[in-house]
Amino acid sequence: MSTIVGGVDRSPWRVSVGQDRPRLTLVQDRVAPIVVAVDGSTASGHAVDAAVRLAAKLNAPLTFVYVRRGPPGFLGTPVFERRLTKELAEARRVIDGALLRAARAGVAAEGEILEG
Repeated sequence: MSTIVGGVDRSPWRVSVGQDRPRLTLVQDRVAPIVVAVDGSTASGHAVDAAVRLAAKLNAPLTFVYVRRGPPGFLGTPVFERRLTKELAEARRVIDGALLRAARAGVAAEGEILEG
């Protein structure tokens, strides 16, 4: 439940060990990060807008994540590289669009492109 970012614990939760079992308590001055999956679809755009509004309201960190599958390796060097370049460009376009929407609302955000 703890999120470590750059060596800093950003989790809103603290675990303390009592006499017989651990206790989970909410630290009031911290808000859990909001993570939003984006893919460029209309539904994704609605999710971005909702997340930006929520992050602004809670003053929470916001991260947009684009998960790509990647081209199959059997395609060979020139085809594989062209397709990979195209997929990464699309991922970057989608992430940049989400970051722009957050910036227009005055919300600090970051983006990640993951493979999986």
